[in-house]
Amino acid sequence: MKEVCSMKTTRKTIAVFLAACLCLPLAACSPAAESPSGAGSAGGASSQPQQTADEPQEDITLTWWVANTVTADEQKLPQEEWYITKCIQRFEEANPGVNVEFTLQTDGMQTIQDFKASVVAGNGPDIVELFSGPNMLSVQEGLLPLNDYITEEDREVFVGWNTVAEDMDDSKNIYAYPYPAQSAVMLGYNKDILAECGYDLEAEPPQTIDELEEVFEAVKAAGYLPIHSDESFHITFYYIFAYGWVQGTGTDGIYAHTAENVSYLEDSAFLDAATKYHDYYERGFFNPDAATSSDGINAFLQGECAFYPVGLWDFPTCTEAMGDSFAILATPSFQEGGEPGIVGGIGSGLSVASYSENPDAAVKLIQHITSKEEMIEYYKISPGIPMRTDITVEEIGLADDPLYTEAIGLRSNIVYWADNVMSAEAASTFSQFASQVLVGNMTVEDLARQMDESQQ
Repeated sequence: MKEVCSMKTTRKTIAVFLAACLCLPLAACSPAAESPSGAGSAGGASSQPQQTADEPQEDITLTWWVANTVTADEQKLPQEEWYITKCIQRFEEANPGVNVEFTLQTDGMQTIQDFKASVVAGNGPDIVELFSGPNMLSVQEGLLPLNDYITEEDREVFVGWNTVAEDMDDSKNIYAYPYPAQSAVMLGYNKDILAECGYDLEAEPPQTIDELEEVFEAVKAAGYLPIHSDESFHITFYYIFAYGWVQGTGTDGIYAHTAENVSYLEDSAFLDAATKYHDYYERGFFNPDAATSSDGINAFLQGECAFYPVGLWDFPTCTEAMGDSFAILATPSFQEGGEPGIVGGIGSGLSVASYSENPDAAVKLIQHITSKEEMIEYYKISPGIPMRTDITVEEIGLADDPLYTEAIGLRSNIVYWADNVMSAEAASTFSQFASQVLVGNMTVEDLARQMDESQQ
């Protein structure tokens, strides 16, 4: 369901339209005109923005397709209490004559399809939040390059510019501001179970995947299940095994499967990670029904397994259910001589549609949304690893949270989401067949062939 919301400073109220309103035409937009200083050119940013948003001469309305800014908890509250409501109010008050409407998007892949239709029609949102990587690049013809708008300061303090750039190379056209945070996943574990098995992972965390497997064997010998997971989403592959894949192949190497049609059969790190994924199942490290289970994180919360891949968003639930027995661990290195780290990074970005009649105002809104002041307020209600390096844990009020502080400390070695770098076709094929590889009904090589064929 999509919900359209309008903010107007003069009335300071919020109009919530029914989803049926989406069937009505949005304000007509003319085809995008080239920006006066050539926003479409590639290259680095200047010390000052080459384009500025002039004060509008008449009232304008900007539309924004929102994906991540409204949390599930916020949606239980009156809309005037949402962070996004207050963020937009502050922008409108500082920019008289500019009104902002937003539409909540609940399905990121559907958003891409809807935006493609908007580009063809030449009318739709001025600002759209899209998954970063190849998903965003699949609609780059409908996005305004932002290179000439991005300030030198923003280039320096934001992370993830490559994830929203042409060919994932930030020396080329940049199509979005990274937003809203660096999501990150790591291994959660039950300290009480590990202590019973003779391990103190806070004092001596495993550095290599072989060392972690020794821990798993000890946990299994003590009568506990190492990992309980629901692999219909392949959470352990994307959150644990993909660390080894990106370590070995690199983000550029994974993107080459899409950009240069490099065969997955030639990607030894992918084949090794997928093989180990199956081997863990065969060795009894997973629950037997991992391919079909729908138990989620509950087994971990109830002390029925020792480990579970967790994100920052899981911390409140885990600490409430497990107390001090909940702890986190970086994923050990899969590569000889490598370091432990975590999977994560910028998962999406805020883009301006190429057909927008008000591109300067749209960019100005994005720069307001992603400003240090606004992001601090956002992280207070939705903690994440800041995408801006100039934001500290003290500024978002989490300096006294040991788990969050530890997670922030792991951001120095984040490898980017493998599934965000894969083409939509290859990712869909992997999702369709990976469970069959897990339980031994399909070989890793056959999966790789299917992924290759999906991109033909």
